[in-house]
Amino acid sequence: AMKYVLAVSALLLSIGCNAEPMSEGEARFRICGACHGAQGEGGIGPALAGRDIAALLRSFKAGEGNAIMVSQASGLTPEQIEAIAAYVKTL
Repeated sequence: AMKYVLAVSALLLSIGCNAEPMSEGEARFRICGACHGAQGEGGIGPALAGRDIAALLRSFKAGEGNAIMVSQASGLTPEQIEAIAAYVKTL
């Protein structure tokens, strides 16, 4: 049993499970990354560098603009919006 525990522990460490837990902003941004790129570099959606993400998300949440983004932002709390915006600034 001890060999099994050691083997599993070594495997988890080798695949990065010992990494810092991700922030709420980073976790929520994973959904955004599907269109905006993993680093916010753009893809289907525009690049995010230099944009006021919090203001954009608040306007989408208010129903203004792109229907896809209005839908994505509709369920976000103000704290979640700020967390996403803070994370995007780190990219």
